[in-house]
Amino acid sequence: MNTRFLVPSTCAALALASLVACNPGGGGTPTPTPTPTTSTTTNCALTPGQTTQGLSVSCTVTATLANLTFDPLDANNTSCTPLSLNLAANDPRDARLVTLSGQTLSAPATLIWGARGDDNSERVRIDINLGSSTHRAMLGKVPTDCSAPTVNVAVTTTFAGMHVALIDKTKTPLCVFESRYSPASFSQVIGPGGPDVAVATRQKTEAAIAQQLDLQAARTANGLLAPSATLNAAFVASFGRCSGDYRPFTGT
Repeated sequence: MNTRFLVPSTCAALALASLVACNPGGGGTPTPTPTPTTSTTTNCALTPGQTTQGLSVSCTVTATLANLTFDPLDANNTSCTPLSLNLAANDPRDARLVTLSGQTLSAPATLIWGARGDDNSERVRIDINLGSSTHRAMLGKVPTDCSAPTVNVAVTTTFAGMHVALIDKTKTPLCVFESRYSPASFSQVIGPGGPDVAVATRQKTEAAIAQQLDLQAARTANGLLAPSATLNAAFVASFGRCSGDYRPFTGT
């Protein structure tokens, strides 16, 4: 019986408006869970050869994120079409597109292996508890030719939360097949002491944070159970999520 899917017992708008105005346009056998042993490291690695123990590690999740273009008012509008002389061909939504670029992430974290006793031959749950974390980026309006923004403002995000990632042990490399990020706090401001723009950017920023946490969970799992697995560019591009077999986590 496949037990992988068994649950164990159990003033922003004004700030963005001014930015736009600058450039209008276009299953298995359960394993015991003893008291976790914790180590501190910088690469979130667990000690090999201890797969039957309850483990945890304190570390800092760091990442450089790709540019992210989005429409603050329409999550489905993510692509830009260069402005055309044929006005009827232009998408008015393009005038709202903004880009987060130069994104970096630094998140002090504790990773817990087999959280809530969820660890068997087919899957393992990794919980990631985040302390006070920082995401930095430049926020800019996408120009009418859809090139890189030329008008940018610095944006600093502080956040904390908890992430659940379920790892499929039967795949090579091991990958995340379910996950969920649950924020505890989130503040995103323009410049030092500037307006909070979280109302417009929070959804996309938190989704990007969740992707990086999935990638870290998958890297940690492979490092412990499959250290020889190749974590290639495609693996990184998919954030360590199982190809064609990923869904949001809905458990507790």
